[in-house]
Amino acid sequence: MKSFKNNKFFNLLRHINRIIRKLLKNLNIKLSHEDNLYPAILLFHLSKLYSLSIVSYYLMKKKYSRESDIILRSFWETYVNLFYISQKPKIRSHQYRMDEVQTIIARNNIQVKYNDEEAQIINSIHIEEAIIELEKVKKYLMKIDSETDYEKFKWKSISVETKSRELGLSEDYDFIYRSFSKITHPSSTTGQNYIATKKDIVKSIVPVKFIDKMIPAKVLFISLYLIKTLTLIHEDFDLKSDYRFLNKKILDSLTSYFNILNSEI
Repeated sequence: MKSFKNNKFFNLLRHINRIIRKLLKNLNIKLSHEDNLYPAILLFHLSKLYSLSIVSYYLMKKKYSRESDIILRSFWETYVNLFYISQKPKIRSHQYRMDEVQTIIARNNIQVKYNDEEAQIINSIHIEEAIIELEKVKKYLMKIDSETDYEKFKWKSISVETKSRELGLSEDYDFIYRSFSKITHPSSTTGQNYIATKKDIVKSIVPVKFIDKMIPAKVLFISLYLIKTLTLIHEDFDLKSDYRFLNKKILDSLTSYFNILNSEI
């Protein structure tokens, strides 16, 4: 009975991912203007959420539920980042891009130290291109957002907890990010999830023997936030008739089905 129940939840997630896969294959964004950066960032985050949900699905199906917690932590961080950007799409999408360009510069600066002469030339070109774009992004941001000091601003300094709290998602942050962070890094706390002790005996816990009673909740958690992301895309994109597989009726149907399943946990 429990296996049947889990399969029902997994079937919902598979159905949602089929919709996302079809959307990602068919939806193209033409970047023709500075103000059109947000749709591309939205699709990037959707693509990452889709990939992470697929990985989580297979890990849980293969009994590696603890490892799926690491992916769920990343899934939550990606979702929060997207919805945080969506609150002020024009400003925050460019703040996010500014951080990306700074990362490109930093990464290429490191590679210059270790690459051969030919690769160093390529790295230097990437750095020059990124510096030019960085100045353009800063100039544009200062034009549309005069309150922020972009000489000091760092996107990475805005924590996941801060973003979650601003979005009214503190409880979900505690449930996912706090509780699943403990499995991400090797520590004595992490070890408790992989070994069992009895008197002077230490024994490893084989993943296949571990029964995770939280699987239904985890699968529904992923499903719910994928639906919320699809809803955001439906609201923010002017979808043509070609995308009949993503419309309000389907989203309402998915949400309704989710609520039916959710009541059974």
